[in-house]
Amino acid sequence: MDPEPFRDLSVAWLSRGLAPHYENCIRDRLERFKRAFTTITKGGIDDGLTQALVIWNEGLFCEVHERLEPIWQNEWGEKRQALKGLIKAAGGKFHK
Repeated sequence: MDPEPFRDLSVAWLSRGLAPHYENCIRDRLERFKRAFTTITKGGIDDGLTQALVIWNEGLFCEVHERLEPIWQNEWGEKRQALKGLIKAAGGKFHK
């Protein structure tokens, strides 16, 4: 949950003189990351599921998958199945 790598990678890509639609996409995602990190940090949200909800609400569905997968791997039973469903839903939203 460190925003610095996202910012650094965005700056690196934006320095390459990309086509405007790529630059716009990167800037949009960077703003979404900033909002998610701000909400999580200022809210003192340390629960991975709640963090995933904040990330989902910003439309960062691939990142929701990344946040939920380590939680899913350590769960059993119905909770594991529910997390699997959320991960699949995030994947579907990402590909859509």
